[in-house]
Amino acid sequence: PLCDWSSDVCSSDLQQTELTGVPAELLSAKTEKQLLERNVAALKGEVGAYEATKEQLSQAKRELARVQEDLASATSRSEALGQQLEKLRAEVKALERDCVELKTEIAADEVARKNLSRVKDDLSDAEALLVGRQKEISIAEQQLAELKKKISVAEAEVQAAKQQLSSITSSVTTASGEGSN
Repeated sequence: PLCDWSSDVCSSDLQQTELTGVPAELLSAKTEKQLLERNVAALKGEVGAYEATKEQLSQAKRELARVQEDLASATSRSEALGQQLEKLRAEVKALERDCVELKTEIAADEVARKNLSRVKDDLSDAEALLVGRQKEISIAEQQLAELKKKISVAEAEVQAAKQQLSSITSSVTTASGEGSN
């Protein structure tokens, strides 16, 4: 039997209706109209489904485009962040080198501080020694001044003694000259 793909009416159905007393041409036109109406309804349903699918596809394409834009934006941000990360890593390495240099300088400063502390201690000791030496010099200067006074007194005594000796010598010479006369 011949069947229409879009309906469940077959030519065998048509032949059966002829038996019921309805002319086949009339039945055929009525059935054909029903078939066409079913086909139109089915096609309308399919067109509706197609339109809905088409809209879904359009929405999916728009969503895909949006996601692709988001992905491109995220990729761009990721690349920018990667570059920033590389810069930061380079800065960290530079800071680490600076820290090593600073630690070396700090260690050198510590040595210098210890040396300075020793020098200060030595200077303090030298100042104390200097104060002691200055006291010794002051005492020695006092002793020298006293010796100079004693020498001055002794020189005056020597001078007086010389004058006495000269006076005695002169008296002796005068007395011996008188005595020889």
